[in-house]
Amino acid sequence: MNNAGDTLSDNLLGDAAERLFAQTCTPALLRAAEQGQPIDAAWRACEDAGFADALVPESLGGAGLPLAAALPVVLAAGRHLCPYPIAHTMLARGWLAAHGHARPAGPIALAPHGLSVADHRIAGTNVPWIRVASHVLAQINGQAWLLPLQAADVQSNGVHGSLDGEASW
Repeated sequence: MNNAGDTLSDNLLGDAAERLFAQTCTPALLRAAEQGQPIDAAWRACEDAGFADALVPESLGGAGLPLAAALPVVLAAGRHLCPYPIAHTMLARGWLAAHGHARPAGPIALAPHGLSVADHRIAGTNVPWIRVASHVLAQINGQAWLLPLQAADVQSNGVHGSLDGEASW
């Protein structure tokens, strides 16, 4: 059911996201991210705006939005070439909250193809957003794992400007 209130809140959320990403996702920030430099200030602005926890229930400190209502944020991020995984983070934090897990600070990358374990090491290739995330949420042997990237060896995938890469723990 879509009423005038829903449209107004969609516009307010989308307008807020447009303003934030226009201010923070500058060409200089994009170049910095591509070169492996920190983008912490831009991420903090996004997190402070509440976008990262948009899908987390209000009772747990989030906005409690349904998935479709968060779409304006994702669209605005795409229009401004946002150099961090806001859509992945929103989904990951919503899933973590729904399953009673703590939500870490910082952007979270999703590893849609999972990670593998071999020789006592966890590894993933072509993990989206891995070069700018602080954690990766992945499935390993049927279990969900939330892995901190500060404990990982992260390598570029060799594609100029790509924020994807390889990681091992």
